[in-house]
Amino acid sequence: LVKDILVAVSSSYAAATSPSAPATLPCSAPHSLAFEIGGKLFPVDPRDFVDWYKVGDATTCLADKVVSTDPPAVGSLFSWSLGDPFLKSNLVAFYYGNLTHPSVDPPRIGFLSTVPSNAADLLTEAVQEAQQNGSGLEYILVAVSSSYAAATSPSAPATLPCSAPHSLAFEIGGKLFPVDPRDFVDWYKVGDATTCLADKVVSTDPPAVGSLFSWSLGDPFLKSNLVAFYYGNLTHPSVDPPRIGFLSTVPSNAADLLTEAVQEAQQNGSGLESTVQAAPTNAASTTITIAADPTATSTSASSSSGTAAGAQAQTSSGSSSYLVSTLGLWIAVAASFILS
Repeated sequence: LVKDILVAVSSSYAAATSPSAPATLPCSAPHSLAFEIGGKLFPVDPRDFVDWYKVGDATTCLADKVVSTDPPAVGSLFSWSLGDPFLKSNLVAFYYGNLTHPSVDPPRIGFLSTVPSNAADLLTEAVQEAQQNGSGLEYILVAVSSSYAAATSPSAPATLPCSAPHSLAFEIGGKLFPVDPRDFVDWYKVGDATTCLADKVVSTDPPAVGSLFSWSLGDPFLKSNLVAFYYGNLTHPSVDPPRIGFLSTVPSNAADLLTEAVQEAQQNGSGLESTVQAAPTNAASTTITIAADPTATSTSASSSSGTAAGAQAQTSSGSSSYLVSTLGLWIAVAASFILS
């Protein structure tokens, strides 16, 4: 069945003599893979059906998101693993029913498609833009770095003046959520406050395994935006679906603050300052009780901070600008970016 799907979408795979041949197809040709469950079709977003074939090539893509559950030698021909692409396109709810008398109230699984009706058009538009301007990541780097635009290798460093603020913003739900321009750049050479490097924007995964139109909104984005998760009605998601809320914390004068910091560093002959604070955890404020030994001849003991034995010592970690510095945020929606 997998072979039939690949043959249907890829003429190169259909003409190949080996089942391991790459199933290439035009990136701009939308294909809809849908699973029929309970008499209703639940599609995979055509933007998640294909993947990179060659880095930076938005013309030829690869149909590699279709896999069976197990290796053919031991798996069932008609068994499937409905993984990331399907779950990105459909909300799934699990209802356990009556565990002791399942015949009275059996367990059920509910599905709700989130694929927009114009998904095929969105794919075509995205591919056309990528063909004109390069991939999303390349487009950003070319826009901000003349040295990268003139380079012949995609691995060339994307250098730019430290004093030139750039705002990278992601449009989610019709509203822009920017990344602070002070977090968009990084050192290029230690102690140099003139030339910086745009290395804070990356695609989700290496092109060999990542989705062409997926992004990982990591540390820089999370430093600039508060994120709230609302799970809604888990048993009836169509009544109250899960949602994610965002609140930007980027000050309106962030660009001016970057310019001032760069000018100060250049005047002092020093590099740009960088502050890293550990994220708070459940142990951020802990009370430790040190009990004195009632049988001891000496009950006087001090810590390095002067806290006597038998007293309560308070330890706390500092507040953090990296609220969730190690949390990778996966947004299962197509997020467009605006670059100025």
